[in-house]
Amino acid sequence: MQYERAPTQVPPSFTDVEQVVNQLDHRAGPDASVTYDEEVETIIIDGDDAVFEQRVAKVIRAIRYGFNSTDAFDLLDIDAFQLQTINISANTRNDRDFRRQKGRIIGKDGRTLELMEELTGASVSVNGKVVAAIGTHLEITTVRQAVSMFLQGKSHGSVYAYLEQQSTSDPKYELA
Repeated sequence: MQYERAPTQVPPSFTDVEQVVNQLDHRAGPDASVTYDEEVETIIIDGDDAVFEQRVAKVIRAIRYGFNSTDAFDLLDIDAFQLQTINISANTRNDRDFRRQKGRIIGKDGRTLELMEELTGASVSVNGKVVAAIGTHLEITTVRQAVSMFLQGKSHGSVYAYLEQQSTSDPKYELA
């Protein structure tokens, strides 16, 4: 059995936490249950399959990190997908530095984040003090390195060059 703090906001495709829980419970099938304890704002995942429980917990965390329902539910549907987080504030000196680094990662009008998603294939979200990514191990490793480069003060051009180099060296981008 696992317990997860319920998200305070839900993706636009859902009206409330109860609807997210109902969808997860429906997907769990007869061998597991997903319920919501509104009094303590906790989602309870109970079943015979520990791996499935962990996957459901990751979907809930992904929603808390601001991912849309499609990206979050990919964690249930695609075996190779993972959810990883990077704490931006742990790598900054003060609040001003944190805001600056967060802005560098997001980019003007979210363009840097979009480019990171486009070139890695991962879904990326910046929520509060955390950068979260959903994707394969390789996609997430590339996102982590790009975020690390930003936090080390590398220029946008250097990070973009790294991302482009990684996307062209990835076999999934090779032409047949």
